[in-house]
Amino acid sequence: MKKSKILCIDDDPLIRDVFKEHLEKSGFSVRTASNGTEGIELFRNEVPDLVLCDLRMPGIDGLEVVSALHRIDTGIPIIVVSGTALIHDAVEALKGGAWDFVTKPVRDLEVLNHIINSSLERAKLIRENQRYKNHLEAEVEQRTRALKNEIAERRRTESELKRSLEEKEALLKEVHHRVKNNLQVISSLLRLQQQYVSDPASLRAFADSQNRVRSMALVHDLLYRSAEISRISAAEYLEGLVNSLVGSDSGPTEIDCSVWADTVDLKVEVAIPSGLIVNELVTNAMRHAFPPAAGKRAEGKKIEVTLTSEVREEGQLFARLCIRDTGRGLPAQVDPKNPKTLGLQLVQSLVMQLDGTLELAPAETGTAFEILFPLP
Repeated sequence: MKKSKILCIDDDPLIRDVFKEHLEKSGFSVRTASNGTEGIELFRNEVPDLVLCDLRMPGIDGLEVVSALHRIDTGIPIIVVSGTALIHDAVEALKGGAWDFVTKPVRDLEVLNHIINSSLERAKLIRENQRYKNHLEAEVEQRTRALKNEIAERRRTESELKRSLEEKEALLKEVHHRVKNNLQVISSLLRLQQQYVSDPASLRAFADSQNRVRSMALVHDLLYRSAEISRISAAEYLEGLVNSLVGSDSGPTEIDCSVWADTVDLKVEVAIPSGLIVNELVTNAMRHAFPPAAGKRAEGKKIEVTLTSEVREEGQLFARLCIRDTGRGLPAQVDPKNPKTLGLQLVQSLVMQLDGTLELAPAETGTAFEILFPLP
């Protein structure tokens, strides 16, 4: 085990010898200096573990020596051993950097041993605490750098993801725009082809196809113009769809059509089939619900399209789509759940696509279709 090194600075050779002999017997390694200048030099060169310093010495005063040693290394204990018992000297010594103060003559050298050992233990704890503090600070600094790098990397990743998302959104909007344009081309081709057809049944078939294509094109047009890239407003979509049907030649008479919808956004996979359902049922009502002999704008001829939302099983949001007219009602031979016509067959297929149900709702006059389906 390495011996602790003690530097004894005292101008009295007898005291130096007594301290040296006693401390070496106690297991310490001892170096001595007869004045402050020599003591400061030894302190610099040999770096002791502890210093015993007299207060009154010729040349450099003991208080000056204590201050000088403390400035060189604050972690090495300095114990002042002085023949003066003045409180003022003790206070000044402690203020200058001394760790303890012992008065001479030291009658019990074991007391000096105790003070030395206590000071060395305290110095050891201070060094260990400092090492631990330095270690923690280094770890904190390292972790801080790592966190800064991680934050910077996350910001770079977020920036790249945002840029990628914006590019994908722009691309998707362009896709919707092109799909809408292509559907409009198809609708125009059908209209051109229709000019070469004279059979009434064929003309209706062409008109129905155009309306179906138009209902799908409207979805992509709204998606292209919407801030959302996957949802559209139900109210805006249904109103635009019904207005386009009213402006077409689907019915022989002018009929009051109204649309009302809750504030609900529809995904593409819901908007297209529900729009096609509205297209089929509204077109069917415009053509067949009202006798053509009644003329234009007859009172009481109305078609209402409503869409409401409601929370049902386990918090699942459902939409209730209702197409109601005030016409003459369905013929007795028509069963919406077992349809024979293409239009109602398409409606039944679209309702199944929505995982919904189709019912004929009670109505005083006319017909009311109710379709209930979940909203994703």
